[in-house]
Amino acid sequence: MSSRFFGIFVLRRVQRRIRCFPPAATCVRRLSQEASLEKPPLDGEEKEYSPKIRQLVTEIGQLTLLEAADLNELLKKTFKIADMPVSMSAPIPRNIQEEAAEKSVEEEKTEFDVKLLGFADGKKAKVIKEIKAMIEGLNLVEAKKLVESTPQSLKKGISKEEAEEVKKILETAGASVEIV
Repeated sequence: MSSRFFGIFVLRRVQRRIRCFPPAATCVRRLSQEASLEKPPLDGEEKEYSPKIRQLVTEIGQLTLLEAADLNELLKKTFKIADMPVSMSAPIPRNIQEEAAEKSVEEEKTEFDVKLLGFADGKKAKVIKEIKAMIEGLNLVEAKKLVESTPQSLKKGISKEEAEEVKKILETAGASVEIV
């Protein structure tokens, strides 16, 4: 009997404690009455702010620059917010086409290279003669090796006029030439 008595005693104590706490539905009703739960605004709708928030914004807007700096400092200290380093961003280009035009003007080439790409069938001898005459100190065997190992740079760092002249001479001899 004693264990049965003890079980009833515990049951009655638990029932009293449950009566002390209001049911969950009552708590939810109270919370919804105290703080009105608003639905989030849909796309395109303006969000409505509470009068308290609107008043804070108005008051902050009326602060002087020094007062705003003090407010910032106090908020950082109160909420332990670390200072963030300010990053310098690259300047936004005015116009991409203008920049490209400026670069092309700045980077105008003054030195050119003449490159031998190949030669026409039956014109090998003429091309070798022209190359031998064009490049000082080059013998016939070296000129032949140069022509046979195309593509090869023939002249480097020459003016545009000189490069055009070399190209014209070699093309008349039957070579295909490129100015780089």
